Amino acid sequence: MVRHATLFDLDRLVEIKACCFTEDRLSKRSFRHLIPKGHAEVLVAEHGGDVIGNLVILLNKSTALARV
Repeated sequence: MVRHATLFDLDRLVEIKACCFTEDRLSKRSFRHLIPKGHAEVLVAEHGGDVIGNLVILLNKSTALARV
């Protein structure tokens, strides 16, 4: 299942980034900003109630471009 991330997902999102990336990863503070009020869509993939992945789409309101 794919759904929008919530602040309850913060710890798991940071864990996933730490496992997958050694550099240029989003911090807990960045996720905390992006989830409720940032110019982004933060989605999580769930399986059996566990968050197993995520997708962050950064939006720029001055252009039609986005960054995944």
